[in-house]
Amino acid sequence: MRLRHFASLIIIAAIATGCSKSDSPEAEHFRSNDAVMAIAPKQQQARGQYLAYEHSATVELAEAKIPPAFNALVEHCQKFSQSCTMMHSELQGGEYANGYLRFRVAPADVDKMFELVSKYGEVTRQSTNVDDLQDAIVDGGKRIELLQAYQQRLLALEAQASKDIESLIKVASELSRVQSDLEYALGEKAKLLQRVNQDIVSIQLTKLTNTGFWAPIFESASDFGDNFSDAIATMITALAYIFPWLILLLLSLMLTTFAWRKLKRK
Repeated sequence: MRLRHFASLIIIAAIATGCSKSDSPEAEHFRSNDAVMAIAPKQQQARGQYLAYEHSATVELAEAKIPPAFNALVEHCQKFSQSCTMMHSELQGGEYANGYLRFRVAPADVDKMFELVSKYGEVTRQSTNVDDLQDAIVDGGKRIELLQAYQQRLLALEAQASKDIESLIKVASELSRVQSDLEYALGEKAKLLQRVNQDIVSIQLTKLTNTGFWAPIFESASDFGDNFSDAIATMITALAYIFPWLILLLLSLMLTTFAWRKLKRK
């Protein structure tokens, strides 16, 4: 079969694939999102079928409790590794002690994580952000179905072109492109479905600010040694900058005095 005939068949197959999508929007809406339907019906009604949730909280606690709280959250996520994934963790000690953790967890585990960290300190801020991914998921499902149908028609053409090498090369090239597009579309849909089925949780652990009358005094007393050594270091640094100018000033005074005495004698 000639190349022109096969090129025409490919175009017809693509057009036929597009025309075959004449179902109602409602039917398309449910058919292209089978994985999302795995969510329990009660959760769908309460959360929304295509809504992606992101929660964040700031917890204020004593400096000594920051590492235990941090480790408790990490261990909790490791214990439920099938439904919890750690995305980022950071722990800092010293004067500006703090911790930060970011997880991807099952919706049912969000409250558990907040309850766990609240045992170590006070939750001073908590917020929830919701993204509606319905359009992206539905459009992605439609694109996948179009690519799959087009791929099947190309496979049928490939079988018919077994004796025409030039046409076979053309069809194989188109099949390779369609397969690449299909894999990318499936990967993007999987990411969106994961975003819907699992929530993002961010927890910031901050050092408790002392507000008592004696707290600033005790804090200053505890920092006396560091402040004293910093003051000495600053003074030495200042002397290092001033010393050459002192020498220059002394020489200038000596020269001025010498010139004045010589002038006075004359």
